[in-house]
Amino acid sequence: MDTIQGFINLGKYMKRLGKSSKDDTNGVADYFLSKRSEPPKRDSKQWLDMYNKNPRFSPVTKMSLDIATTRGKVVRVDKSGKEEEVKDHPLLDLLYKPNEEYHITGTASLYLSQVYFLLKGESFGIIERDLLNQPKYIWFIPPHWVTLPSSEQPDHYTVNFSSGYTAYVQKEDMFYRKNPNPSDPTGRGVGRVESLGDEIETDEYMAKFAKRFFFNDATPNIVITAPEGTQDDEIKQAERKWYQKFGGFLNSSKAAFLNWEAKLHVLNTSNREMDFIESRKFYRDLVIQHFGIPPEIMGNVENSNKATVVAARDIYRNEVLDTMFIEFEEAITHQLLKQYKDSSKLKFVFNREKEDKTETVIKLAEEGFKNGGLTLKEYRKVMGDVLGYDLEDINDDYGNSISRSNSDDLVNIKEPRKEEPVEDNNNEDKNYEGGKDTNGQEERS
Repeated sequence: MDTIQGFINLGKYMKRLGKSSKDDTNGVADYFLSKRSEPPKRDSKQWLDMYNKNPRFSPVTKMSLDIATTRGKVVRVDKSGKEEEVKDHPLLDLLYKPNEEYHITGTASLYLSQVYFLLKGESFGIIERDLLNQPKYIWFIPPHWVTLPSSEQPDHYTVNFSSGYTAYVQKEDMFYRKNPNPSDPTGRGVGRVESLGDEIETDEYMAKFAKRFFFNDATPNIVITAPEGTQDDEIKQAERKWYQKFGGFLNSSKAAFLNWEAKLHVLNTSNREMDFIESRKFYRDLVIQHFGIPPEIMGNVENSNKATVVAARDIYRNEVLDTMFIEFEEAITHQLLKQYKDSSKLKFVFNREKEDKTETVIKLAEEGFKNGGLTLKEYRKVMGDVLGYDLEDINDDYGNSISRSNSDDLVNIKEPRKEEPVEDNNNEDKNYEGGKDTNGQEERS
């Protein structure tokens, strides 16, 4: 209670000292500024370097690309909450034509921002402004280039470029996303991948061990010891004969017979004995589950079917991507969009993929038609809307036309159309009378 009261009375205290609390302090925020500028974590660059080499980071690539390739739009929100799209807003040019470098596309820039955010919990973008002081270009840079503001230098970030130059960027000119560290929420961010550090490094060492195994690490598979007192010349002669007899693919799997006592020591352990394959699969699945991504999304369909694939897409979209979209939308809206004029009622949203309800609609339509809840015409209308075809103007199995203009019941559809009798002039039974036909001719014997 005393601490809260101290915060509340901070402005009065500054006034008693003859200072303006508005100009000289930001209130509670000043207490959180470090006395020294906080540099990036020591392993930040190592994480980014490992990202390009280790396949366990593939979920990060998947999520970042899915977010970056989803186009966004600016909408105006009225009092009722209804959204109306704003065409040709300059924010869209900032995001999808981010700077003067022709090879850096909008998709690539958003991809970089999301990769940095997931790996290190921070994403920085330097904003360049036009003559109207509105954002014109944005440059996303690695987190380990940036040093956060301190109480001594509270108004700017320090950026150490890879070229050797150092720049000071004002707070309002830095687009800064952060995933707060619960143990130090006002310090550097923490990436969601960092909690998997040991598991990812273990998998990395497994890969390096396998590489060294196939490259040849100068470790023999076996060591054969000769009886005590054997001379070097005898050992060399035995070695030469051994390779002559058992070397080459033609001599594979031959049995060895020796006339002297020898001891065999196996040194190498195979990948199968060390269970490397299952271990790497375990770490692969662990990383995927850490982000809540279904295995089907990452191409693992060993135990999948059509139903699980459809469910996996819904889970991935609703439980994984949606939360990331919300965070990214809020950051863009509050830090970038609000810097443009007349933007108080505007917000940025991604065009998220709508839930695919095709299977559900088809199943409900089939059950409704089977149980009598839908007529054949209504059933075909629903199926036509789902499949994108006009199924109403086609004939049924009995040749009856089902069209929009035909609103009759299905009585005529359920019964076959009656065929008109066709006169057959070659039917002799109709013209036959008592052994003579109508022409007076005698019956043929």
